[in-house]
Amino acid sequence: MTENDDKTANVDLLAASDTDLRRRGLEVDQLLTALRSAALPDLTGWFTIQEIKQSADAVLEDGWKFSRFDPVPIATLTDWAQYGAAHRSWGFHLHAWEFMDPLLRAADADEGDVWLRRIVRIAVDWIRIHRGADDEADPMSWYDMSQSLRTPRLIAIALRAARHADLRDETVILAEALAWHLDELHEDRAFNPRNNHGFYTAVSQVHAGRYLRMLPDASRTAEEGEARLARMARSQFAADGVHLEHSPDYHRMLLNSFELAVKDDLILDEEIRARIQRAAYVLGWMIQPDGTILQMGDSPATQVIGKVVDSIDPHTRFLLTDGASGEPATEELAAFPEGGYAFVRSPQPSGPGELARSGYLAFSAAYHSRAHKHADDLNVVWYDRGQQILTDAGRFGYGALLDKDSPLRAEGYYYAAPERQYVESTMAHNTVMVDGRNQQRQGRKPYGSALTECTRKGDRFDLSARVRHSDYVHRRRVIYTPGKEVRLLDAFHSRLAESREAVVWLNLDGRFELESVGEEIVLVAETENGPLHVSVTGPGRPLDPVRGQQEPLRGWRSRKDGELEPTWSLGFAFPLETRASVETRLRLH
Repeated sequence: MTENDDKTANVDLLAASDTDLRRRGLEVDQLLTALRSAALPDLTGWFTIQEIKQSADAVLEDGWKFSRFDPVPIATLTDWAQYGAAHRSWGFHLHAWEFMDPLLRAADADEGDVWLRRIVRIAVDWIRIHRGADDEADPMSWYDMSQSLRTPRLIAIALRAARHADLRDETVILAEALAWHLDELHEDRAFNPRNNHGFYTAVSQVHAGRYLRMLPDASRTAEEGEARLARMARSQFAADGVHLEHSPDYHRMLLNSFELAVKDDLILDEEIRARIQRAAYVLGWMIQPDGTILQMGDSPATQVIGKVVDSIDPHTRFLLTDGASGEPATEELAAFPEGGYAFVRSPQPSGPGELARSGYLAFSAAYHSRAHKHADDLNVVWYDRGQQILTDAGRFGYGALLDKDSPLRAEGYYYAAPERQYVESTMAHNTVMVDGRNQQRQGRKPYGSALTECTRKGDRFDLSARVRHSDYVHRRRVIYTPGKEVRLLDAFHSRLAESREAVVWLNLDGRFELESVGEEIVLVAETENGPLHVSVTGPGRPLDPVRGQQEPLRGWRSRKDGELEPTWSLGFAFPLETRASVETRLRLH
């Protein structure tokens, strides 16, 4: 588009925007005056779901960088649709306008307003392309998360532009865009109460209602947002504080947004605030001794120590700061019977720098919905003596969707990448597979929490859960003696008359080396305290240990999206008649 074409397009857009505002019953000059005098919201808050480390100069000169993808030329961008078509997450974060954050900070620090004018031009260009809400060519532009997170950034831009008389025309365009963003947030398709996305729609509405009181729809928007927020808090977090989407990293992310909304006084309901307080306590138990978040469900290995340094819970704050502030916990066992997790941290750190010395075990026994649920019932993760031992496969990322008629859909898979399918599979987790099939997810009624009794006797922790599958029942006891051993006691009741085969799968950190295979499998890793040996014994027939096998994929984990690294995959196959009880034991020495 030439400069003259650009000016003509802006004139047409201005006229359409002006007409629409008047159709809504707004007197344009009065609206601009109200926008000019409105309070400016903070540039960070509930909508800042990830830190943009690039400078403003780098974003415009080198392109906005997201994850492992090529830089996006924000300053000259005309084809926004290509990025979501290539990768959904790429398109979502682009249309959420995350790249605006460093630009807005630069604009506030720039007395010459050069940065603000650059921001406004980019925003107006986007509006010109996407003003039609039914833009099927780029569905990520109206993805629920995109529009929810874009709205507060659009508000920040419009309120700043309104303060400059020579940006009057652009402010009219921005103001009309705000009005139809509120329209879109009301739509049923914009609010999904079945997963965490619904929170962002709801809080975006409350946020907009606070800063856009000059718009006639602001009051209704805020009221609807408050009702939706209350619904989301109760549906996303169990009464015991556990986020119900099977992912500690999503627990961390959504909790952070809820906490920021509480701090911004966007949530005033005391029952909701109390539930968020409990969720903050739960987060502390999801922090591993190496400072990363527990990798169950769709969780990358997010480093939280020193990165997320605040919490409304004093025990969690103590862990996040590695003992620099907050209060040390005294309990070494935490069971959350509604959420379906049990954790052991022993010994609890009592001072700075002591977290890394704790033994740590996490036990998952939950199926609340399909949201981020892997085929991983009764999964265990273990860290001890300064070393991760039993690992989870992680997330790998989402990427392209499977064809709707793909038979893999029946197994609960949504995404096409084989690596993504592997990390969701049962064998990639520390649990049991029956008949060579993944644990059922598709078409299976969620059971909620399967956690039963969790106790401590002396230095031994005993955790139990019971899961009913379609044609068998699986009971597991995890007996953990920190610094010494983990015993997995699995009992089965099959509803089929014929003999079946089950496999206990174990995934051990790739830093270990295989030392010997015989009556027991022995692996060794070099640690700061010298060699650490793990001796593993299990039932039935041991499968050959592999690390980083390609065909078929076996023995991998993903700490970062798009990346795999080798782990050790061990399996023990045993016959399953009507009933079976087996023991798997991992000893440290």
